[in-house]
Amino acid sequence: AQEKKVSLEELNLLVQIGGDAPPHDDAFEMTGLHLEGAAWANGQLVVTDELSVALPLLWLRWVHIDSPEFKQTADYLRVPVYLNTSRSLLITAFSLKTPKDIPNAVWVQRSVAVTLWTKQ
Repeated sequence: AQEKKVSLEELNLLVQIGGDAPPHDDAFEMTGLHLEGAAWANGQLVVTDELSVALPLLWLRWVHIDSPEFKQTADYLRVPVYLNTSRSLLITAFSLKTPKDIPNAVWVQRSVAVTLWTKQ
């Protein structure tokens, strides 16, 4: 917020899963995250029979809520991000793209969530 000279309320976390590193120097990468209740393929959630799948490398960065990048995620599904598989500590939520032919209710019923730490 300080670097962008805006209040924290004017920023939102944007996630990019897989692909090439973003051309922005303000993005930071994360590894080791898992997706429960769905899988990730071709830039969107996909139905799977697996309980949990490892996510590819992802990048996070803060963007202004008025930016075109943020506005394009308006119809994405808000997926909770938990510390671990117990789901007792909610950390944040990611906006993830879903297929147009699958209603968001399906993802909610499948309890789709991201976990930051998984015991292996």
